[in-house]
Amino acid sequence: MGQPTPRAADWRRPGAAIIGIGSRTSLGGSLRNLISVIAVFGIVALSAPTRSFAQGNIELTTTAEQVVTTTDDRGQEVTTIVPAGKVVPGNVILYTITAKNISDQSVNGVVVNDPIPEHMVYLIGSVLGSGTDITFSIDGGTNFDKQDELEVSDGEGGTRAPEASDYTHIRWTLTENLEPQATKKVSFQARLE
Repeated sequence: MGQPTPRAADWRRPGAAIIGIGSRTSLGGSLRNLISVIAVFGIVALSAPTRSFAQGNIELTTTAEQVVTTTDDRGQEVTTIVPAGKVVPGNVILYTITAKNISDQSVNGVVVNDPIPEHMVYLIGSVLGSGTDITFSIDGGTNFDKQDELEVSDGEGGTRAPEASDYTHIRWTLTENLEPQATKKVSFQARLE
């Protein structure tokens, strides 16, 4: 059975990203409904840990994998990345987004904008993306800034640095052209509430 055709309005997870090339084009992904089920049942099996979608010159693939930390025989913590199967509250998911230039021309101005999934909390410091400018939103994706520039109202007339649960979106802006058939990977981790 083939995968359903992604639609911008409901394709949220994995792969909720906006790719911008000059003007921004909205793309999205479908784990949102599954994540909503987690709030009710507390467990979910990720049936589609990888999604791909092509728009213009860019093909976007998002992979969701589970980060598992165990202790070995010597008492050392060992972290492994495994396919995301059953996900329960407290589990950490690694989201990797790969942008591939599927054209025969260099593409500039590529932007990947990814909302943090509902019922997931961004793990501060887990974002990766060499060769990109990384910014964050704490207001639903309306405004973005560097992590150390973000401020949240403390409810008493002052401000504070955002907590992990305040983050709503992550944006990677490629600092160089994406050459023909080249790929760029970016990632972040989030914990299921």
